[in-house]
Amino acid sequence: MKLFHAFPRPPHYTDAQGKITRERPTDAGRRKGFEILRLILTHGLVCTPESFKLYPNYRTENPQKLPFLLANTHYDEIIQSRACFTLLDTPELTESHSTREESHVDLFGEFAIGLDPLEARDLGILPTIYYYKHDMKEGSLLRTAGLGSQMVERLDEIRSVFSILSYVEAQAKAGTDKIAFPSAEKLSEIGIHVRFQKDIESALAKLTKSEAALVFRLFNTDRVPAWNLVDFIEIMLSLYQTTDSTLEDAPLKFFSQKEWRLVHHMMRGLKWFSLGNHPPERNPWLREFENDIRTLKSFIGSASKMPRNHMTWYLDHCWVLARTEKLCFRDFVREIVVPDQFHQEVTDLVESLPFVSKRPQITSLAPRWRMVTEGGVPRVTEVT
Repeated sequence: MKLFHAFPRPPHYTDAQGKITRERPTDAGRRKGFEILRLILTHGLVCTPESFKLYPNYRTENPQKLPFLLANTHYDEIIQSRACFTLLDTPELTESHSTREESHVDLFGEFAIGLDPLEARDLGILPTIYYYKHDMKEGSLLRTAGLGSQMVERLDEIRSVFSILSYVEAQAKAGTDKIAFPSAEKLSEIGIHVRFQKDIESALAKLTKSEAALVFRLFNTDRVPAWNLVDFIEIMLSLYQTTDSTLEDAPLKFFSQKEWRLVHHMMRGLKWFSLGNHPPERNPWLREFENDIRTLKSFIGSASKMPRNHMTWYLDHCWVLARTEKLCFRDFVREIVVPDQFHQEVTDLVESLPFVSKRPQITSLAPRWRMVTEGGVPRVTEVT
């Protein structure tokens, strides 16, 4: 089995009845898939953003959160910068479980790269954490929170506590190590905020260095700085996915994907770069990958139809894993699955690139199929 990342995701739309319809593969779409594959092998894997919405605890007494609770809407969000993988055997990419169910490649694209699940540990790829949202019945505050939702809420609360502690540390260690303990202004610049706590924000603004030092002594344990802990909480939240698809009203739809994720993280030994604007503390390899950034931004700009203001947000949250200290990302690719008409072109591409490791196997995409049982005997049949 391998961890497969499939692309490009086919365009889709929702009709008046709420049914999702996906467009059939086109020559232009497949050409786009080839270009994405080429850029993955030459520049690295792009982790793209998705908003992960955070809802108030249904027992909250915070006056700033209560309006969101009553409106049954989110009050905050984090951005999950991630690339998604599925643990499968190669034939399962084209498997359907019924005549009407779409295969993995129908949902996510006909090109795929496959990584060895054990080797991928060096990149920090982890299984997705699935959770279920609690029942939000209209017009009622008597809700029973699911355990999964409570875990997300508690992580969000811990994030708030460490955000506050980051500002205490900034005041306590002002004028010392600016990397380990950034100033309050720098914390705000890199996205560490104290949200929905105006009284605490006011108190932090008045906190003296001696008062902050006293608080800091009580938390000066064997740990990394608090702003690093905020980052790690957000990494943990970036691994969360709901079990059910509310878009398609399909319980366990997402859980059935057996998803793993590579989320943006600053683990030692990995070289990441962003396609957006970030201070050096967040984007330390910027100058080394300036040409790669220009190439990837140009491709995304030409291949995407998103509005300009959304494009800016999108690029700001795109992170690219280029390499480890010794290996390019392509050296982790063990198999490449492509539509049959691209087999030779992809073979030529792979042969043109240097690999430290063994070159990946190139496999033509199998026909769509499913398993049927006739007279108690299982049989594979092609799906059209």
